[in-house]
Amino acid sequence: MKITKNDQELLNIARTKLAEIFVPDKHFVVSALQTKSGKVYCAYNLKATATRASVCAESTALALALNAGEKDFTTLVTIAYKDSNANDVTVVSPCGICREILHDYAPNLMIILPVNGDYEKVSINDLLAYPYKR
Repeated sequence: MKITKNDQELLNIARTKLAEIFVPDKHFVVSALQTKSGKVYCAYNLKATATRASVCAESTALALALNAGEKDFTTLVTIAYKDSNANDVTVVSPCGICREILHDYAPNLMIILPVNGDYEKVSINDLLAYPYKR
């Protein structure tokens, strides 16, 4: 699905936030999560020296929104700097762990991704076709 003007605005919000919070080797990824009401929650990654203790931007944005009482989510975009010099921004796909948690809390979420040199929206269900079930 092609992105809309609203999706482009979400991308711009994420780019602005990434420029504001960038710290080399600490904060270099930002997610912008939009709710059904239109509110946007931005959060960045928390990189730890012990990498398994790191927290992804997607999970942090989701936690912020849930903490604020949000329950209905529409779109998420995650962007990162390609290098430590903060020269080039790229849209990235959520990791497997984030795909699981996003699917659990936002099963109708659309994710903005780069596809063939353009941006498209893909359902979290398409990214995680077979989620973990207990």
